Amino acid sequence: MAWTSKFYEVIGEGHEWPAGPALPSAITSLLGAQSNAINANQLIWSFFKGNPFL
Repeated sequence: MAWTSKFYEVIGEGHEWPAGPALPSAITSLLGAQSNAINANQLIWSFFKGNPFL
């Protein structure tokens, strides 16, 4: 069985969960900017739905 993987890079995203909850500026000033360019929850769910053998 062949498996594939994808790599996502969000330019400008800090060390945070993509499309995660909004964080106060005191936190984003330490971790970096937030982004909604991708939705990590949807991508992960999509992966597991498409790979039932995991």
